[in-house]
Formats: sequence, structure tokens, C-alpha cells
Amino acid sequence: MKKIFILSSLIAVTLATTSFAEPTELDKKTVASKAYVDTKQDIIQTGLVTFSEPEENIDYTVPALVSYGTGTNNADGVLGNKIGILGLNLNGGLGSWEFLNLDDDSESAYLDNFVPTVRAVASELGVIRNEMTALTWNSAETTSTNAYDITFVDTVGATANAWPSADRTKLINTAALAKGLALKQNKIAQSGKRYAADGTLASYNENSSAVSTSWLNVSVKGTGLVTKTATNGVVGERKIFEASDVSNYHAANLNQNQQDIQDISIPTVGAMMTAITNSITAAAPSGTPNTLANYDSTGALGSGIAVASVASYNSTTGALENGSAIPNITALETKQNKMTCAGWDSDTHTDEHCWLWSIAE
Repeated sequence: MKKIFILSSLIAVTLATTSFAEPTELDKKTVASKAYVDTKQDIIQTGLVTFSEPEENIDYTVPALVSYGTGTNNADGVLGNKIGILGLNLNGGLGSWEFLNLDDDSESAYLDNFVPTVRAVASELGVIRNEMTALTWNSAETTSTNAYDITFVDTVGATANAWPSADRTKLINTAALAKGLALKQNKIAQSGKRYAADGTLASYNENSSAVSTSWLNVSVKGTGLVTKTATNGVVGERKIFEASDVSNYHAANLNQNQQDIQDISIPTVGAMMTAITNSITAAAPSGTPNTLANYDSTGALGSGIAVASVASYNSTTGALENGSAIPNITALETKQNKMTCAGWDSDTHTDEHCWLWSIAE
């Protein structure tokens, strides 16, 4: 039994050297149970963590957190001296933490070893909240949004369509967001489709012109075509010239600008056919029956030239009355036959060797 007691004492002394407090003489003589020994906590080496401020080249010591190791040498252990607590009042206060260069990964990687206190986070959020004011909406913002401008200037109007420089750090509230979105074009659906009330794509109606989703409804077919302009993000429009517009083309009551707008409009097939029909009708006026159309002295189509089957003479004077008429086939068939040869000066019977000509009655 004595031998067992000595061994137990040695074990107790050995374990006591790694406990959290310096063992007393009584501790050294107390026998620990096996269950107690198995559940004891090893000593965690802890201390302060150094926080280096890079721009001012100053080192601060901050409280440390105990964390579970993730490195190769501490993959399964608990360790300290790795994660530091970064508070607001570090050596007089961190202020707005402007010296933390978060844009440079090579300089800011060390910050992964620190966690901020609630007070530090709340203070920083307060600074941001005080610096970021809500965007108010006026004509300057409307102009910039309409023009898709992304520049900011100190003086409003110094650069056309630019945003005021003060808007650069402002927060967008719901009112400003709604007004800005209202100035932008909704997403255009694919060909043959439209957006239903629930935002899903639906097809146009093929069978009825009475409903608003019909191809022929004015809310669907439209009256103009979208075209590109010389400015990025800005579209133009060409009017579609319908058949109903043809009768009003360059009407007397239209001013020059209205007529010029008609001249650059894009016609539909129906408008083209109506215009062609009207042009043919207007360019070929009706004339006297059985006459051929001709251009008069002004270059316009006249009433026409009469067509005659036979010559007409004045019964008193015998003068020809329809000498300016155009003969038809019947008149040509009654024409005077030409002379025929009745004798030749050689055995070669050609007109060149004819010496006697016969004239028909």
C-alpha cells in the first residue's frame, strides 16, 4: 500500500505543475482520482497581441482571445496570443480608423488576426451614418439620370448632365430610388412576347383585335420604331407612316416642320400601296374615249390624240378633217400599196434593174 501511495503522490505532483495555480504543500500531498486527472484542463499559454499601425510605424499591445488552432503545428489544439481584441480606445482612440488600408491586400492581411469590440463597431457605424446623408432629388439628379452620366462636378452646371459632387457619398433613400427607376426603360420582352401583370412573359393575342394584347391594338403595335442616336444610351424614334396618313401627306394645313417629319417617317406596306395607287390615279387623268394619252405643251398628260380607221373629209371643201389622228390597224390595211416592177433591163429581176413601174389604182 505504501508503494502505491508514493506513486500516487508522484502523479499528483506531476499534474500539479501544469495546473492553473501554484500548488500548495497540501496540494502536493493530496491524491487525485483518475477521473479528475482525465478531465483536467491543460495550461493555455496566453498573453497580449501586438497590433502594428503601418503608416505611423507604432506598435500597440491589445488583449488576446483564446482560439482553436488552424495551423499545421496547432491543428488540434487550443492556443492564445493569436487573435487580438481591437477596441475603440486603443492608445487614445482609433477614431475613424482611417489608417487601416483595406484596399491593399498585402498591407491589410494582418487585420485578419484582430476582432473589433462592439463599441468600436458601433462607433464606426455612427461615423458612417453621420457622414452619409440621404440623397435628395431635384432637377440635377433627374438630368444626370436621364443622360446616363457617371461624372461628378463641384459646381452644378459646370459639365452638362454631371452629378453634383456632394451626391457621391450620399445614401439612396426609397424616394430617390423610385424616382430614378421611373426615368429608366423597363426591360424589353423578347419578340412576340409581353410582360403580364405578374411580371411573367406571355404571348400576344393572335385571334382578336378587341383585346389590349392583340397585335393590332394601339397599345401593342405602336406608332414608332426605336432607333440609335449619336449618344450612348440615348435612343431615337422614327414614326411609322400608316395608310391612314397617306391622304394627309404634305397637306396644306401642315407647316414645314410637320412635312419634314412626314418625309423621314417609315411607311408600312399598306401606306406604300395606298400611295402608289393614289399616285397612279393622280398621274393618269381620265381623257376622251378612244384617244391615246400624250404630253401637252406643259409636259403634263393631256386629254389624248384621236385614233381613226378612215380619213374624214369636209363635204363642202373636201379638206381632210382628221389628219392629226393616229391610224389604227383598219386604216393601215387600206393604205396605198407601193409601186411594183413591170419590166427589167436584164435577166436580174431586182428593183435596181427595173425599167417599168406599175402603179395600182
